[in-house]
Amino acid sequence: MTEFGQVVGPRMVRIERLIAAPPARVWAYITESEKRRKWLAAGEIEPRVGGRVEMTWRNWELAGENDPAPEKYAERTEYSMVGEVLEYDPPHALAYTWPQGGQMTEVRFALSVEGGKTRLVLTHANLPSRGHMVGVSSGWHTHLGHLVALAEGRPTGAFWSLFKRVEAEYEKRIPADA
Repeated sequence: MTEFGQVVGPRMVRIERLIAAPPARVWAYITESEKRRKWLAAGEIEPRVGGRVEMTWRNWELAGENDPAPEKYAERTEYSMVGEVLEYDPPHALAYTWPQGGQMTEVRFALSVEGGKTRLVLTHANLPSRGHMVGVSSGWHTHLGHLVALAEGRPTGAFWSLFKRVEAEYEKRIPADA
């Protein structure tokens, strides 16, 4: 496992994390709106295949006062999306559609037990461009850092300063022809 996400197919990235928490706790942070709001976005996920997924991001709530957003994200604007549940198998797998760049992409969370911890594998597929791959990888990397900290009962730390560092790294890591 590497800390950084990997390009694993055409317009597809995967990020893995090993979390010192049981799968049920990680699952709750992925599927329950109030818990998910603390690391990603608020909104309901209907617990069934074909169910509606609604998410609203307020990334400024994840950042501290001394953690300014990059210029392109400085305005405190909510971002919302609506998708559809493609797979729902608690506490093992959740997949849903995610509108990105004018098309539907697919996000999949897979959870498994490994040595008393939870392995989380996140895959985001069907991304429209390399630029989207860099942005999505940077975002997931940063948001998952918050998820891991929360699931393990630790403080989340800075949001935007981490995002800026990993965005620069993903710019280098994701090939031009990805």
